[in-house]
Amino acid sequence: VEAFVRDYGIPNRDYLLWGTSGSAQFSCRLALRKPEYFLAIHAHIPSSFDKPTPEAARLLWCLTTGELEEGYERSRRFFQ
Repeated sequence: VEAFVRDYGIPNRDYLLWGTSGSAQFSCRLALRKPEYFLAIHAHIPSSFDKPTPEAARLLWCLTTGELEEGYERSRRFFQ
């Protein structure tokens, strides 16, 4: 992010992050580990999560998955 800010003059925070399936898992991990860069995250069918952090609680989270997906219960636990 710092390289893009420096090289292209883009903002350095409040990004919207989105991912599906495998990229949703990595998006969640990135948002949990570096929440200072993000405003909101939409993760569709993420299936696995890192431990929630107080810092990432300020982000707007949208988790979507199907009830028949293998990671459905994990998504519900993370949301709660």
